[in-house]
Amino acid sequence: MPRELFAKLGSDTKKKSGLKYAYIMGFANDYVEYMVTHEACEKGVYDSFITKLSSVGGKIILDTVLGLIVESN
Repeated sequence: MPRELFAKLGSDTKKKSGLKYAYIMGFANDYVEYMVTHEACEKGVYDSFITKLSSVGGKIILDTVLGLIVESN
């Protein structure tokens, strides 16, 4: 993914993937910005101010990734 994920997003994705081995690759395909949680946006965490994604953007992207994982298995 071309973003730096908050750790919670990465660990949630790994858990939900259902894969025995799941690796989250950050900064792949060129670095764009942070992917933050909705909670971080609500709390006003520093990183949430320097992303162009909405507060639910990370969830939408990761839900899509999880859908592709399910579809490919």
